[in-house]
Amino acid sequence: MVATAVGRYVGQIEECLQNATDQLMQWAKKDGMELNALKTKVMLFSDTVNKVSVKINDKVLDCVTSFKYLGVFLDKQMDFSLLVNYAALKAKRAMAKVGTLINGRKGSPIRIGIDLYKALVRPHLEYMVPVWASITDKQVDKLQSVQVQCLKTVVGAKAHSSSSAVEVITDILPFCFRRRELCCREYVRIITQDNSQELKQLLTLHSSCWTSFCPLEYIRVVSRQLDRAISGCQLIKPECIIPENYMDTKLTILPSSTLQNFAVSEVYQDIMSVAALIKVKQLA
Repeated sequence: MVATAVGRYVGQIEECLQNATDQLMQWAKKDGMELNALKTKVMLFSDTVNKVSVKINDKVLDCVTSFKYLGVFLDKQMDFSLLVNYAALKAKRAMAKVGTLINGRKGSPIRIGIDLYKALVRPHLEYMVPVWASITDKQVDKLQSVQVQCLKTVVGAKAHSSSSAVEVITDILPFCFRRRELCCREYVRIITQDNSQELKQLLTLHSSCWTSFCPLEYIRVVSRQLDRAISGCQLIKPECIIPENYMDTKLTILPSSTLQNFAVSEVYQDIMSVAALIKVKQLA
């Protein structure tokens, strides 16, 4: 469980966190549970202050500078450098296991190797990308380098082989384009939610932030071209039930030519599986 507090002053943050902790202790006590102070951590995102004092049963909780939450490493500066290193290491380890089945050009066929890469290796590089997509170009290049190394292992290419050629042969998008694709998917998923959803409300907010990191702002920026391409269309979630009066209208699937100028044409094909892009035209 996580308790969060936002404020301009350390005292205000400490008070909010302590109140939230006390409420959590009371809730746990009612159900016969007890919070472990040794396993509970406090993390402060600030450039000037290093720690705050929060207690559980008169024991001051440890204040850490980084923490792994739901598989994502969070740090004080929110630059996700620890996460990038962790993702690269996990992908290399996974590829080392897959590589035992490949053995250069003598093992499993290339197509099977590519499928294994997509299923077992690439998820480590892409886990929760919309959250940390605003990483620096240097960090993107590092993940891109890991992907190229893995693909060269799959196809049995030499170390000096062209990275672009390997990606074309394996039909794998460069990481920078793949990152944009996943952000666009997340953007479509958010805007198809109900207006009461918190993420959709935060996406539409236009407020300034004193830090340079803002995941939803980044998602909105990289999805501008997609947003212009689907303007005037109606987004319907696959699980939605189409009203009966829609049967009296002509439904036309938005042609792929609409996104010809989009940086990655495959984004449209993937979005079609997430939400139906339809254009409603009244019958003449």
